[in-house]
Amino acid sequence: MGLSGRSLILLVILILILAFAARVSFSAPTYSSQNFDVYDNAGAGSAYAQSVANAFEAARSALVNRGVGLSSSCNGNKYAVYIQSLSGSEAGLTTWQYSYDPNTGKILSTCIVDIKIAPGLSQSVLTHTAYHEMNHVAQLAYVQYKNVLESYPWYVEASAEGVAGALSGICGWEPSYFLQYNLYTTNPYSFSNAAPQSYAYGAFYNWVISSGYAGAATSFSASFSGSSVISDWINSAYTSFLIALAKGVQICGTTYRPSYQQVTLAPSGWSTQFSLDGLSAKYFTISLPSPGLVTISTTGTLRSNLALNQPFYVSNGSLILVLVNPSLSQANYQVSITFSPPLAAEIRDGVFNPIDRTLQLRLYVTYAGKPVDGAVLVNGTMLTASSGYVDLTLQGVSWGVYPLGIEYSGEKTTITVSVEKPSLQLVTPTPLYLSSSAYGSIITRVINPNKFKVLAFLKVVEPKVDNQSILVYTNVPQSLTLQPGATEVRIEFKTVGSISRALGKIILQLDPANNVEASLPVEPASLAVTLASYNSESDKTIVSVTIQPLSLQTQVQISGFSGSVAVPYATYYVGVVTVDLPRYTVTLTASPKIVAPRWLLASVNATVFTSSCPAYPVEYEVTVRVNSSIIGVSKFQCGSKPQLSTDLNFTLNQLNDIILIANGNPSWSTRVAVKPPRIAWRILFL
Repeated sequence: MGLSGRSLILLVILILILAFAARVSFSAPTYSSQNFDVYDNAGAGSAYAQSVANAFEAARSALVNRGVGLSSSCNGNKYAVYIQSLSGSEAGLTTWQYSYDPNTGKILSTCIVDIKIAPGLSQSVLTHTAYHEMNHVAQLAYVQYKNVLESYPWYVEASAEGVAGALSGICGWEPSYFLQYNLYTTNPYSFSNAAPQSYAYGAFYNWVISSGYAGAATSFSASFSGSSVISDWINSAYTSFLIALAKGVQICGTTYRPSYQQVTLAPSGWSTQFSLDGLSAKYFTISLPSPGLVTISTTGTLRSNLALNQPFYVSNGSLILVLVNPSLSQANYQVSITFSPPLAAEIRDGVFNPIDRTLQLRLYVTYAGKPVDGAVLVNGTMLTASSGYVDLTLQGVSWGVYPLGIEYSGEKTTITVSVEKPSLQLVTPTPLYLSSSAYGSIITRVINPNKFKVLAFLKVVEPKVDNQSILVYTNVPQSLTLQPGATEVRIEFKTVGSISRALGKIILQLDPANNVEASLPVEPASLAVTLASYNSESDKTIVSVTIQPLSLQTQVQISGFSGSVAVPYATYYVGVVTVDLPRYTVTLTASPKIVAPRWLLASVNATVFTSSCPAYPVEYEVTVRVNSSIIGVSKFQCGSKPQLSTDLNFTLNQLNDIILIANGNPSWSTRVAVKPPRIAWRILFL
């Protein structure tokens, strides 16, 4: 239809009741039916008036028979219908009024003032218009809040237009204009009032009724009874409509489809980025190389007619795909599509023995995405699959590439088995810097690039000086079963004899003709103690050691004053150093400063020293306690004699000498003589 099919709503507030009263015609109707009084104000004639009444009676019956509620007439039992010329190319106009609670905005009552119909309408246009205007009468029976009416959202005209087409079988603006405007790419809430797009969205409501998604009563009730212009029911139903549109929808006897983006899926897959308005959709037709498994991976929240982010089987060579943004806001998306043949196989496990040249494989075979059972041909040999797993052994295999042709249920596929040599790396840095007391681990990393295990043999060529081995290994040679990926192998060793520059090897033997080697150079190293630091509180000595020729300083720790400790580097110990620190000695002197009946204040002096010093520097940090009281911490170099001085209080139970002991060692003690004051008496005789 053109603009002649357009209908408007005039909202009349109850406060304007006088204006309404002035409009009522007091003349007799031109034609009166059971529920409608038709007034001819345009000279259209009684026959046309009767056709108008019949059209409205049919529309009313169609709604009432489907359980749709109707707003009553403001004029009594019958609705007043006026045949008169309308502005522009309008075909019909419904005027209503309502009252509402100003505190809540809730509508209290509604009624229909009148309905106007243009003269000269064809029978089909008249029928469609009558259904359209009666749908407005129905809407007013369900609307609950005035803000919905005042906002005049898109679905006011869309539901009137779409339900009219579905019930009458005569379409108006919908659905051709819906597709002409490509409205599936636009958020319907972008439109309101009597915009042409609002009418064109009637295609949605026509589909709701025609497809059985919902009845007319539910459509009006769910759309208009809410307190918000935004309707969750509409949003959900419209999303379903956009999905159904992907394969075409039947409206008024014609199948309508959107425009599709054509995609030919290459073996490498396909990806794209795009933006979707709220409640809008994008449609694709996808051509596949053959039947097979398809995975559509998407970002964000999308609805679709197909499974997203999981593989599914396609039995023909094409797909129709719709992607819908179900939210109200615009969003950006990334989509990628991958394809794999219906018969797929992969290596799940296996063992390759290079010595006897056998390759045992376990394949996992799927058909249409499901594991197969029963007979499977592999390179022409009949094998049996169980839950997808097929075991086979290949003979005469060497390093190289081998195709496996797999057949099942008339389908064929080929996979390639690559048999590649493992590689050998040293994790432990080289050269090895070793002294005559070195020991530890040499760590190797063996990388198996295959999808199955490989059998190998690890051995060494010992570094020698004057034809004598300078390293002894404890766990080689050894057999290895190399898992796919990286495997670390530790080789334990210790040095024997004097160390000089030498060269050894670590060998990964694969077969008699193929070895993988890593050189193992050895350099002599020396260890020198550069400082030993003793702490009396922890009773530990920190030993600073320089490793030459690395010029590397490191620290190790021993308990007490003496001991041997290994010096680490990388994954091994360069050697062992031994330290023997002289013990320190504390000498005490003390004298009383104040003597009272119950206490004593004594001046205490402590001297800390050692009797000798080793060739390397030594420093001490000694906490001195006298009778459990700390008098200070002495930090000094070996050979010096630092002193600590302080005053200490002592409680006296009786006037005896007090013994002071340093650090709990009775040999480091002194005595403080406590002598009470003396009183001299002189007696004078007169």
